[in-house]
Amino acid sequence: MKSDFYYKFENRFRGDEDSILTGLSIYDSLIHQVIREISHPKILDVGCGRGEFLQKWQKYIPNVIGIENDAKMAKISRSKGLEVIEDNAINSLQRLSDKSISVITIFHMVEHIEYDQLFKLLSECSRALQDEGIMIIETPSIDNLIVSTKNFYIDYSHKTHINSDSFAFMIENLGFDKVKYYFLK
Repeated sequence: MKSDFYYKFENRFRGDEDSILTGLSIYDSLIHQVIREISHPKILDVGCGRGEFLQKWQKYIPNVIGIENDAKMAKISRSKGLEVIEDNAINSLQRLSDKSISVITIFHMVEHIEYDQLFKLLSECSRALQDEGIMIIETPSIDNLIVSTKNFYIDYSHKTHINSDSFAFMIENLGFDKVKYYFLK
C-alpha cells in the first residue's frame, strides 16, 4: 500500500502503541527464556507494522528485524531506528539463511493471506527458525462468535478465518514439535 490509510485504520481499530505493547507483554517471559539460552539471538517480526514489538526487544538484543509490506508502516518503523525489510513476507523469508532466526513472531498477519500463501509462509518460517527457537503467532479467534462474525470484517484486508485445530495441524506437519494454542481474550 502506498497511502497512510492502513496506518490510520490500525490506530483506530487495533490500538495505540502502548496498548499493543501491553497486550504483547504476555510473551515476555517466554522470549526472555529463549534469548538467554541462545548465543547471538535474533528476533524477526513478520508484519511488524509500526514496529512497537521490535522497538521493545531492541532494548534487550541488537539483532531485531521486521518485515512489512505497507510503505507507511515500514517508514514509521525505520524512523524509530529499526531494521525493516519492506516487501512481501514470503519473498523476504526466502532470502534468510537456514536456521538463522531465534524468535519469529507473526501478530495479526496470517488472516490477511490465502491458505496456499499461509502454507508457504509457515514453511519458510520452519526453514529459517533455529532448532531451539520459537515461533509465536497471534490471530483473531473464530471460536469467538463476535470476532468471527463481526470484528473480523472490520478489516477489509482479512482474507482467511484461521481454525486453531487445523492451523496447529498444519504447523505440526511442517516439523514444529511443540505446537500449542491459547485463547487470550
